[in-house]
Amino acid sequence: MQNNGNSPDFPTNNPFSEHFQKFGNTRLFDRLQLKFTPKPFFYQYKTMRAVVLGASFLFHVLSAATAAALIFLFVGKLLPSPMAAGAVTLAALAALEISKRETSGRFFHDVLQFGKFSPGLLAAVLGLAAVSTTCSYFGAEMAVKQLTPPPALLSADTLTAPIRTQIAAIDEQIADAKKSTWKGKLTTRAQRTVERLTRAKEALLTEQIRQQQRADSRNDATETAHTATTEANASGFALFTLACEVLLIFSLWFLQYYDFRSFAEYCAKPTAKNPAAIGFNHIQPAALAANGHSNGNGQHHGGNVGNFAQDTTTGNEEPPRRPIGFHTTKIVYENSGGANLRICEHCSKEYSYKHHKQKYCGDQCRMEAWEARTGRILKHTKTANP
Repeated sequence: MQNNGNSPDFPTNNPFSEHFQKFGNTRLFDRLQLKFTPKPFFYQYKTMRAVVLGASFLFHVLSAATAAALIFLFVGKLLPSPMAAGAVTLAALAALEISKRETSGRFFHDVLQFGKFSPGLLAAVLGLAAVSTTCSYFGAEMAVKQLTPPPALLSADTLTAPIRTQIAAIDEQIADAKKSTWKGKLTTRAQRTVERLTRAKEALLTEQIRQQQRADSRNDATETAHTATTEANASGFALFTLACEVLLIFSLWFLQYYDFRSFAEYCAKPTAKNPAAIGFNHIQPAALAANGHSNGNGQHHGGNVGNFAQDTTTGNEEPPRRPIGFHTTKIVYENSGGANLRICEHCSKEYSYKHHKQKYCGDQCRMEAWEARTGRILKHTKTANP
């Protein structure tokens, strides 16, 4: 094949290596490296937690301020003293907001840690949220209507003042003209003057009536527009308070989830999205050091991680312990023989599971766990070998 002298020489190395080296020395690279470096959950979202925590208290203040108008007016009708009504209103609002925060936090904590939905606690959360939302909604409407200043209306007297001044001057001219008499009768000239001034006065009176009607029409239109605007503002502010109540619930959920997720990573609890990310769904021998640091990804798992770092091939060591406080944690590892083993969630004994959804070593543990969880006793309990 004949060599073409015009063909380009292709480089044998990366032509962008110099650019990559320069890029590594820039501030952009440092920022991107810091941005995409894996971080623990508590460190990655600590700024968001601070923002959500501050916003939750602002939502509490807004809810209490809007509900105060409705509660104060209601209590003021029952108590004659305004000071006593104000004290009762503050106490009721403080109890409502604190109870709402505590019950919501307790409910989300139980759901996240134990997966338990308490009907009584859920009813308390929904009831307090409904009371707070109702008071805030109608209180916001009432506050807007009461605090909105009245519209600026046109004054008919001010508008017709120049016309009334002219009418008064014409009346004086008519009175002067009537003084011109001859033998007890008005002169012809005076009579014509009076007639001319009377016609001018009638025209001014007609204009005065028209200006008054115009002012009344403008005032009616202004009052109608002001009423519509006030209603719209009241409804909009009430909907805003309703949205703040919903955001408060999400804020309380995020605060509980932040605490749960941060402590779960510290205790090395696997998550649903990435169960092997922390390294406890399939624990290999010597995968974790005794000091609680992973050799692969450099994550720190707390002091009790060393319980899982032992060699599982000998069979003489104790089975891995479950992390403290997380009753739904499942620990799965492989032994030297290749059989998949698990720890029974009831008796904490080691067993070989048959399918991935199996939680207990046998039917006896499964039934005993059901009895402990529900508080009921099975009539026919079969004894099974685990």
